[in-house]
Amino acid sequence: MAAEISSSVLGLTPLILCLLLLTLTAQGGAIECFVCSYAPRSNTTRLDVCTETNFTENVINTRTCDFGCERVASYDVNGELESYHRNCAYQDTPMTNTCETYDTVILTKIVCACDYSYCNSSPKPMSPSKLHLAAATALLYIWHFTFRRASCNLLNTLPRSHRAFSFTLIPT
Repeated sequence: MAAEISSSVLGLTPLILCLLLLTLTAQGGAIECFVCSYAPRSNTTRLDVCTETNFTENVINTRTCDFGCERVASYDVNGELESYHRNCAYQDTPMTNTCETYDTVILTKIVCACDYSYCNSSPKPMSPSKLHLAAATALLYIWHFTFRRASCNLLNTLPRSHRAFSFTLIPT
């Protein structure tokens, strides 16, 4: 049975490599990010369509970015919002696809950095990247064509009395 599984896995290797290659080249380095900013104390007549609670995706500009996207909120020592922006990330920004909090004496800054298009939208749970989807698909494919077949072959080696279900065809 081990030989069966290894030959099946080896047969899938080109498929897995093709899926990964397609996934990695699909984005081509061009990442689209939302671009907006809001500072409540700088201009009270400006409409807030950028912050987490008021984000309006259909009226926000987008930009093609080289390194990823970011969403940054800055709060003063009283917890009041100082500024909020969505923009392209800098080259040295760690792309963690999560949010990090940085505290100083006078400011708390929450920086969310991500590396796929439109990931700096409203703060919903981050959707999986194309690479994650390809990996999950490849794992399901491997499971289906190796372990499932192996378990079916194993089931066929059991005597009928040990199987959970047994079917007998009756000729008519």
